[in-house]
Amino acid sequence: MAAGAGLIAEITMCRSYPGFAVRTPRRRRAPPADATWSFGRLLSSFPEQAQDGCAELAPVAAPSWLRRLPEAGSGGCLSLAMDCSAMMGAMTDVLSRFIRDAGELPAGLPPDAPWQILGRIGELVLGLLDSLPPEFVRLSAGQAVHRSATVASSAVLGGPVILSAGCRVGHGAILRGGVWAGEEVTIGPHAEIKGSLLFARSAAAHRNYAGDSIIGRDVNLEAGAVLANHFNERTDKHISVWLDGQEVATGLTKFGALIGDGSRIGANAVTSPGTLLPPGSVVPRLGLVDQSRPGDGY
Repeated sequence: MAAGAGLIAEITMCRSYPGFAVRTPRRRRAPPADATWSFGRLLSSFPEQAQDGCAELAPVAAPSWLRRLPEAGSGGCLSLAMDCSAMMGAMTDVLSRFIRDAGELPAGLPPDAPWQILGRIGELVLGLLDSLPPEFVRLSAGQAVHRSATVASSAVLGGPVILSAGCRVGHGAILRGGVWAGEEVTIGPHAEIKGSLLFARSAAAHRNYAGDSIIGRDVNLEAGAVLANHFNERTDKHISVWLDGQEVATGLTKFGALIGDGSRIGANAVTSPGTLLPPGSVVPRLGLVDQSRPGDGY
C-alpha cells in the first residue's frame, strides 16, 4: 500500500467504561510510516452527551491526527481495551498544577481539563450565582457584584458576571461572555475580558485583552498585554496545547491562555492561543509567547 495517504477512521468511546474502540474501513491506504497518536488527544476530543456520557465521532468529523492511526488487521477493526482512569486523572488535574487555589470558586471548578471548562464559562458562572452569600448584589438575572466591589459607571457588563469582594472595574472596561473574578481583582480602564476566570489579586489594569482564559492568583498583566484566543491567520483554527511533551487537541477554536499563579506579563506582550504558562512565569515587555511547536509548551 502506498504511504503518505490519509486514512479515515471512525471511533466510538464511552466515558463510563474504561476502554474504547477505533474502527477503520478495509482496503484503505496505509498512513505515513512515522504516523503517531496520543491517548491524551483522544480523550480530549470527545464532548460529553447529556444522556449517558457517551460520544461518537463520525468519519467526516474525525480530526486529522485520528486519520493517521495505523490500519488494523483482518476486518479493518482495531480494538484497544485499556485502563483510562490514570490518563483521565492526569487530564483533569492539570489546573491544580497552575493554580493552587483552583477550588476557591463558590461551587468549585468541575473536574475537567481547563480547555473543557473554557468552552462553557458562561454556563459555569450562571451555575455559581445561587451559591453566593448575601453580600453579593444581583444586578440582573445573570450578574452579581459584591457590595465592596467598585464598578465604574461607564463599564459594560455583558452576559454572566460575578465580581467578588474588593474587585475594581475601571471606566470603559468590557466584561462579556461569562466572567468570574476572585477577591481584589483589578480590571482597568478600557480592558476587555471575555469568557474568563481571574483568581484573587490578579490585575489586567491598563487596556488589556484576555479572551477565553484562566488567570491564576497574583498575576499581573502590564499595559497593553494581550492573551490572544483565536488563530485568525490559519485555515484550520482549532487550538492544540503542548502538555508534558504531548500535543493535546482542545476541540476549541477560542482558547487564550492558562496563566499560573504569580506570573508577570510585560507591557504590550502577546501570548498566542493555547498558551500554558507555569506559576511564576515572566514574559518580557513586547514579548511573544508562541507554543505552537513541539518543545515550546509546558
